[in-house]
Amino acid sequence: MFEESFQAKGTAIIDVANFLSTLVGVGLLYYAGRKTLMAVLQVFVIVSMFGMWYFTAEDDNQTIRLVMTVAFICAFEFGPGPIVWLYISEVCNDKATSVGTVMNWFWTLIVSILAPFLIEDWLADGKTWLMFSGISFIGLIFILTMMKETMGKTEYEVKNLYVKHANMQGISQTRNMKIV
Repeated sequence: MFEESFQAKGTAIIDVANFLSTLVGVGLLYYAGRKTLMAVLQVFVIVSMFGMWYFTAEDDNQTIRLVMTVAFICAFEFGPGPIVWLYISEVCNDKATSVGTVMNWFWTLIVSILAPFLIEDWLADGKTWLMFSGISFIGLIFILTMMKETMGKTEYEVKNLYVKHANMQGISQTRNMKIV
């Protein structure tokens, strides 16, 4: 991503930003709703990856590209990074939490394996960041239309956010039936 003379300095700055933003991100979870944080910070993720593309392809400026990378890391660690794990555990039962965790790690592995090829060979000149920005935009639409807020709700309310109302009535009726 960076020229050889800039790699050590860039990596150090990125690592420090990652560590500090993780601490801030965890703190933000106590003050703002999950959906709100996800939506707002997903916009920053999109803009920063778009900037990473632009400052790779159009204006090869390593310093601004580093700023965009740090902005991406901060936005990710303030929102989507920790919230995915929290949200999965809040809204899912044990089996669904396991499946969600496996799927999250599976796609993380796929992106990790493919990223070097995408960046260096398949989608050179920063087009990888443009593609990731587009995929993140689709994620933003998903967040806005499908994700439900969990903050301020009881555990029971959270676990039943995605259960249809009619289905809940059927479950409660079944529980109240006596076997004769």
